[in-house]
Amino acid sequence: MDIQSGHPGKRPGGIIFLVILLAFTALAYLISAGIQSSFFLGLQSTGGTSILINIIIFLLVGALIWSLVSLKPWAFWLGMGLVSFNEINLVIMLILNWTRDYSIIASSLIGGILLNGLILWYLFRKQDLFKTGNDSAKNIDKPFIITALLIIALVILFSMGIISSYSLVGSKEDIIKGVTGKSLDKGLSFCDQKVGEERDYCLMTLSLTHKNESSSPQICTKISDQLVRFSCILAISTETRNPEYCNLLEVNESRMTCKAFVDLNESECQFLSQEISVDMCKKEILELKSQLLSKNYLNSNTI
Repeated sequence: MDIQSGHPGKRPGGIIFLVILLAFTALAYLISAGIQSSFFLGLQSTGGTSILINIIIFLLVGALIWSLVSLKPWAFWLGMGLVSFNEINLVIMLILNWTRDYSIIASSLIGGILLNGLILWYLFRKQDLFKTGNDSAKNIDKPFIITALLIIALVILFSMGIISSYSLVGSKEDIIKGVTGKSLDKGLSFCDQKVGEERDYCLMTLSLTHKNESSSPQICTKISDQLVRFSCILAISTETRNPEYCNLLEVNESRMTCKAFVDLNESECQFLSQEISVDMCKKEILELKSQLLSKNYLNSNTI
């Protein structure tokens, strides 16, 4: 192989995968130049400065792609330099954006830091390939690709989960406004237009809004999620101090737990199971209360 002239033989799978990643990176910098926005050492730039920064990095990434495809000796140093710079940039951005309001950005930055660290490790182990043409680390290509794909997948899934959570929080505010002041019938029609978690939360909110009406517990039975349905009946039973509503629950132990929760009666707990002590019953009730509060289906003033 004429490594100096750039006429390599078969390229390792990890190099091909890295070239694909860099192609997406180059595209991202090109798009950033178009929208005139960039981050340089944690500081955001706009306008002409942003365009210049993005174009320069775009050209450097392009040069790195070409050098990796050709297995040029200087590809190792250019790759280590660019990836190291990007790693420093991401760390600074993470420090500056480490707040709860930027959790989506933070998760992406952490993923980027891990991915860049993985690339640095890969290039370091592959340096003989660029310097002498001898691939002395053939066994690391597959682990590198699998680990990189895993990091990318986790970042995507985590970000989607956060976005979904933010979406549900926003929809909850709309639901509260939508059922406030409505009768049970009109409120039920409003909730039936929702699906999934939104519908369940809407039905629970509607039933709690009309908790003093005798038909409101029946609204809880329309909830599809078992935990939310239990939460709804438990909340109304506790608010109204009426353990009879617990009979709407289908499972006997759920009914007994509901009544024990409402009455705070130790004698109720002993019928749950011969293997569960009264103290364990109380502990489970407290844990259940904490679980319901953490899911935001109940607030501290409800129970």
